[in-house]
Parts: sequence; structure tokens; C-alpha cells
Amino acid sequence: MNKPAWRRFAMLAMLLPLLSVVACSPPLQPSIGVSCPRPVTLPALPPSLAKPPPAESFSEAAQRDISQWQQQLISSATK
Repeated sequence: MNKPAWRRFAMLAMLLPLLSVVACSPPLQPSIGVSCPRPVTLPALPPSLAKPPPAESFSEAAQRDISQWQQQLISSATK
């Protein structure tokens, strides 16, 4: 077999299973009565969470934590 004939034979061989899959598949059902969900309303925040907490820089928070850890270490070493 020459190359074009072989390629044509391969295409026909692939076409037959493809057509059988398409022919045997069930028909698509139209979507009837589909509605979008209603938007959800969020509850109001409590007053403590309504405004953001005061801004604190990372270095201030880290320094405070380090000081607390040092105090805990010092107090636990003296017990």
C-alpha cells in the first residue's frame, strides 16, 4: 500500500467507531424550568466587628509578642 492509500484506510477505520458512538448516544434533553438561585443576604455584623480593629504594624506586634515570651521564659525559669 502506498502512503496516501494507507492514510485513507486509517481515517476510514477511525471514522467507523466514531460514527457508531455518535449514533448510539442518547439525545440531549433540553433544560426546562431551570431558574437561578436567589441572592443570599448577609446578616448585619455585630457592633464589635462593624469597624476594623486599630492598625498595628508588624514590627510592633512582633516586639510585643517577643516581650511576652521573654517574660514567660523568665518567670518559668525562676519557679
